[in-house]
Amino acid sequence: MVTLRLAVIGLLILLLFDPVRTDYRTLRRYPTVAVMSDLSQSMTTKDGWLTDDVASSVAASLGMNLEQFREAGLDRMAVLRKLMTGERSLPELLRDKANVRVLTFGSQVDTVTTLPSNAEQDSFASDGAGEAEAEANSEDGAGGASPTDPLAEAVVRWEASGTSSDLSGALQTALDISQLRAIYLFSDGQHTGASQPVEIARRAAEMGIPIYGFGIGDPSRPRNVSVRDVSVLAKVRPNEPFAVDTMIAASEMAGTTVRVELYRTPIAANGTEGDPELVEGREVTITDPAWLSRERFGQRIGSAGRFRYEVRIEGVEGETETADNLAESTPLEVTNERIKVLLISGTPTWEYQNLRKLFERDPGITLSCWLQSLAPQRPQEGNERIVTLPRTFEQLAQYNAILLIDPNPDEFDEGMMQALERFVERKAGGLMYMAGQKYSSDFLNLPRLETFRKLLPVRLEGAGEATLSTLLQVSSGIPAVEAVDANLDHPVMTFSAERADNVRVWAAMPGTYWSFPAIGAKPTAKTLLEHQDATLSLDGDNRRPLLVAGRYGAGNTLYVGFPGTWRWRSVGVQAEYYDRFWIQAISFLTDTRSIQGLKRGTVDPDRETYELGDRVELTARLLGPTFDPLVLPEVNGVLKDGNGTEVPLVFRAIEGQPGLYLTTWRARGVGRYEASVTLPDVTDASLLEGAQFRVEAPSAEARATWLNEPLLREICEASGGAYYRLDEFPRAVAELSTSYESVEWREPPKPIWDLSSAGRFLMFALPILLLAIEWSIRKWFKLL
Repeated sequence: MVTLRLAVIGLLILLLFDPVRTDYRTLRRYPTVAVMSDLSQSMTTKDGWLTDDVASSVAASLGMNLEQFREAGLDRMAVLRKLMTGERSLPELLRDKANVRVLTFGSQVDTVTTLPSNAEQDSFASDGAGEAEAEANSEDGAGGASPTDPLAEAVVRWEASGTSSDLSGALQTALDISQLRAIYLFSDGQHTGASQPVEIARRAAEMGIPIYGFGIGDPSRPRNVSVRDVSVLAKVRPNEPFAVDTMIAASEMAGTTVRVELYRTPIAANGTEGDPELVEGREVTITDPAWLSRERFGQRIGSAGRFRYEVRIEGVEGETETADNLAESTPLEVTNERIKVLLISGTPTWEYQNLRKLFERDPGITLSCWLQSLAPQRPQEGNERIVTLPRTFEQLAQYNAILLIDPNPDEFDEGMMQALERFVERKAGGLMYMAGQKYSSDFLNLPRLETFRKLLPVRLEGAGEATLSTLLQVSSGIPAVEAVDANLDHPVMTFSAERADNVRVWAAMPGTYWSFPAIGAKPTAKTLLEHQDATLSLDGDNRRPLLVAGRYGAGNTLYVGFPGTWRWRSVGVQAEYYDRFWIQAISFLTDTRSIQGLKRGTVDPDRETYELGDRVELTARLLGPTFDPLVLPEVNGVLKDGNGTEVPLVFRAIEGQPGLYLTTWRARGVGRYEASVTLPDVTDASLLEGAQFRVEAPSAEARATWLNEPLLREICEASGGAYYRLDEFPRAVAELSTSYESVEWREPPKPIWDLSSAGRFLMFALPILLLAIEWSIRKWFKLL
């Protein structure tokens, strides 16, 4: 009896001490190698493979002979996809020695997948810090589904859309991988990042991580010239001068002269295109091995219709690619619609008289004049005469542009200013204001006309205080205006397709003896002309602006700070540049929009040209049926590319700005695009004005597309690695040693009663069993 009781007590004491068992194992863990693939836009290049030696190497890596490879015409991405998939691909060969982490890089670095090694290895994890790697090593490559399936599926979806190729950033990301043994790099070697990849390679050498490089592409620089883009206005009037712009790119053709030809094709009402007509040709000399230049052709069409322009370049001997030697523009519409202009002047100045005569004889303009100083009994001038000054929005909305030449403020009140604001902001009407010595001081400072100052593209704060001392001030010496060089290509400023000719013409323009003391241009406005006399500056930082173009709401505005453009009639033949300037000013103010009726909506991009990957912001200004700001939370739109492919857009209302809607889109393809908006109650497409813009390849990616083999070799050698041709995969894999890391692994301690289910049951059942035996013996011998 005593023995049984002592056994039970001893067993209970043992349980109280919580005995455990700890197991120790020695495990093997294989290293990780990174395989990195370049997905920048230069990888879309279709190489010419000028030498058979290079082409044969690539063909051998793909299992082709030279003839098959040349017939296939593969681009770099097609070559890369084949190299990264299949039983003899580099990732599959490396799996015999290590785990393989596959990454891609371009604009950013992305991890595609991690392939576990085919070698026998143990799987273990210690805690949260090692869980990710444990998961990566948890599968045995010899069993289960094929481990290359996820890679093959990912490779099919790869697109070379990266807007940059930052080798430094890509290598640095790879070096952060734990247990990294080596880096295998596929690239064309065209580095567009800021830092030096060779420095990263030296850091890799210090860490004992070699880089093995494989060049994809032809190291022979391509000898090629191409037409990148052709752009033209969407709408002009008969005999109105306009420009056709094109971008010409060339590589390895320095010193070569090519012929660039401009063709015009008529488009019938049913969309049928006629025969192209050569309208201009010129010889262009390429001056740099990596050359990019804009060519501008000045054009004028005398009759209405629709046309398309095409730029062609004659092929050059030895050129690797001729399919890109031509490009087309979007359609151009030449319309007979007449622009309605309202000209208001305080007095019959020289400016008023010359502009009245110019606009009256222009067949594309219907002019109404209001000379404020004219006797009431005398009729107003113009080819559409009026008897009262338009004051309400409905009256002003009949015009496309309103020109004010030093107007007398006595006939203007706050109500008319509000109507004028609505005319510009909502109807997209154009507004021009020309300052003068007689009335500008009052007109621009009277409290009741405060709204008008908001419409102008110049800052006038503080100008009122300066008026008394500066309005009568005239320039000392020779009066002169100076064209702002950065804005010489503005549509108001362009007289010739050649920039040098524009500079020459503006340098010859007579200056002004008097100008209104404006401070400077408002944000987003462009100063086109400024005063040469820096002493007339009001803030000490900006020269006095004389001609400023801007935008208020949906309408364009123009500020002329001096009454002296009539002096420009002396330049050129029969006032040609004076006439051209004012006709272009009218075109700018009306913004080439439809002349008839009011616009219910317009779409504007934040700029006209983007690079691939850029964020495109499209702003829509929308009005309801009564031409009040639209109040819907969102509206639908469409983005159409040059092939007619459409992408749906959703414009969402901008909080606190009634009638304004915004949408964004990431530029993913090169070419011209047209964005438009739809309104549920609008069936007349002419009431909704779309926007056009173009997307170009990034200049850094487009200028240099050949294989930069010297840079890749330098990177590999600096890291202690080596550069290989594409058919040398086995040699590159042999460089990686077959080794593993031995790690002593301690299993978590386990209570001895938890070693098995039988032991757990016995440990808790034994005390009960012993006590039951003791009770039974006592019962049997009647010892209870």
